[in-house]
Amino acid sequence: MCRFDEAWIGVCKADGEPYCEKHLISCVSCGEQATHSCDATGQFCCGQPLCDNCEHTYRSNGCSGGLSFYEPATLPEGLKEHCKKSEQVYLMWMYKDILDNDEYKIIEETDEFVTLEWKTQPLKLSRKQWDTYKNQEVGSGI
Repeated sequence: MCRFDEAWIGVCKADGEPYCEKHLISCVSCGEQATHSCDATGQFCCGQPLCDNCEHTYRSNGCSGGLSFYEPATLPEGLKEHCKKSEQVYLMWMYKDILDNDEYKIIEETDEFVTLEWKTQPLKLSRKQWDTYKNQEVGSGI
């Protein structure tokens, strides 16, 4: 059975291992085999094919963006609608709220990622996200 995960629908039920003919598609960000469709939402669901290493790019306001008629926030310079998780610059809006309230602890740091623990849940941020956040004023909305 196909392993492709359709956003907001579930795993494809067509024959094919590991993917059916319809889901032998490339990630829109990096070109690797896509494993799922992007589940980012606004007024619409994105639905673009992504691999496990890529995701919808967060905009300066912490939202996925690009999924509605009105877009008040901008993409980080040099990034497109989707990027590698290690290339994310801005935090998702709810992560920013968590960090602004200091309800976390750092459990691992590498050159590419910083992993935090929040109420026993791990939050894995790219090093760029962490550095961008640390260089902002608390409550700045970025």
